[in-house]
Amino acid sequence: MELSNNGSDPGEMRKYRRTIFRGDFRECDRFVQYMLPRKLYEKTSGQLNLIRSAFETALVISYCRPFGNNKNLSGDGHSSLTHAIDNVLLDEGERQLHFLIKERRNRLYAHSQASTHVVPGFNYEDSALHLMIVQEPLTEQQLLVLRTMIKKWRTHLKRQQPRRP
Repeated sequence: MELSNNGSDPGEMRKYRRTIFRGDFRECDRFVQYMLPRKLYEKTSGQLNLIRSAFETALVISYCRPFGNNKNLSGDGHSSLTHAIDNVLLDEGERQLHFLIKERRNRLYAHSQASTHVVPGFNYEDSALHLMIVQEPLTEQQLLVLRTMIKKWRTHLKRQQPRRP
């Protein structure tokens, strides 16, 4: 199905965005729910570390989607939830985790910034050994807080829905 922006109603666009954002948060929550009972946050080596890393990457990406410069069907990028952070995440710890997750998305998972991957001062050109900075996994407590944050965002989006007559 091809979507067109010809004659699109801005209200309809907001409805689509809310639906997409709710799906992003639902997806993120599914990743967290998978990780917690399996204690993947404790896995730092071997195949389970690979699984943890994959799930953590996926949850970071899915959590951050609603806060990016989201293009509507018309191509305008004014549909982000960034403006609501202080109204939804009232706890300072939640806001700190929110920005930590966004920073990981921007510096580690979505882009290859040298500051998050390489050791300063190490000469990578003259060595067969490549030292890389290891990113600590999200902790159990951070994952539990993230679940609370997701619930708050989903409630916020639900409240944004127009009431039926």
